[in-house]
Amino acid sequence: MVVARSSSGGHLRTEGIMRLVGLDLLRVVGVAAVVSAHVYTGPLTHQWVYPWHVPLFFFLTGYFWTAGRSLGHEVTTRVRTLLVPYATWLVIDTVVYSILVGFSVPLLVAALWGGSRATGPFGAFWFITALFFTALLYRVVERFPPVVHWSIAGIGLLVCAVLPGRLDDLPLAVGMALPCLTYVLAGRAARTKTPSGGRGRLLGVGLLLVGTVAIGLLPVGTIDLKVAAVGTPVLGVGVSIAICWGLVALFRDMALPPPLARATIALAAVAVTVVLTHTVAISYLRLEGVQPKIILLVALVGSWILALALHRLPGSRLTVGAARPRREPSGTSP
Repeated sequence: MVVARSSSGGHLRTEGIMRLVGLDLLRVVGVAAVVSAHVYTGPLTHQWVYPWHVPLFFFLTGYFWTAGRSLGHEVTTRVRTLLVPYATWLVIDTVVYSILVGFSVPLLVAALWGGSRATGPFGAFWFITALFFTALLYRVVERFPPVVHWSIAGIGLLVCAVLPGRLDDLPLAVGMALPCLTYVLAGRAARTKTPSGGRGRLLGVGLLLVGTVAIGLLPVGTIDLKVAAVGTPVLGVGVSIAICWGLVALFRDMALPPPLARATIALAAVAVTVVLTHTVAISYLRLEGVQPKIILLVALVGSWILALALHRLPGSRLTVGAARPRREPSGTSP
């Protein structure tokens, strides 16, 4: 991979494409937050981390949305980058966990159903399919006026509020595409409304401050997208969007030295694999009574090392959802 620094702050050029490396760093932070929240599950985590750590990735999907692509292109891309590693790790995690702990038919049946029923070593799998169906839903409806988009998302949020447990219990979390569309739409809107440079960072700080104060002082409610919990109507989603937008505005133009930028891009490229593997380590080590700080180290660092190694091997499309990175030509300077 050839990475060159441009003159525009946090923008980097990778293989001829302008890239916001600050948002790659934000992806890494988001995945680290997901893993940490799974290790240290409790009231504080649900209050301060759950409102943004998963919504952030739907928000970023909207922020980087490319309008006008065909549904066929969307399906092909999302199958390759999401469903292929999903299926691969469903098999691998089942084998590994069965060897370590023992084979469980109910656990496997729940994993095959997906969504909120998948727990333990498959506890994070719901996110991959939810993101897949959310992207497809938006691609289908994007040709219609924005009022249609927001109406569909609003219906999803309403169902979550008045009929809890309905959308998240559908196979492969397909029902969660409705409420999660809200964050995709918000991310796309934020792309045109976020100023660059110092004004953008100031906006980011302001939004994060608003979100933090709201979580601390207002009845935001429980936000956990896996179980279709979207918090207090309007307020919960509003706080989530404010924090996600604030993080994007704060990180977007962040400038990193080329070596650190390359490392950040590499870590972000294998994020899906980390999501699909870390829960196996957490589930097994908890059964063994290992201390949480050790579990976090193994689940976070170990999963990322594994993912980076697999990305360098043939067949990385199966395990990572992306082809092996190209080697830098000899003598290429950053």
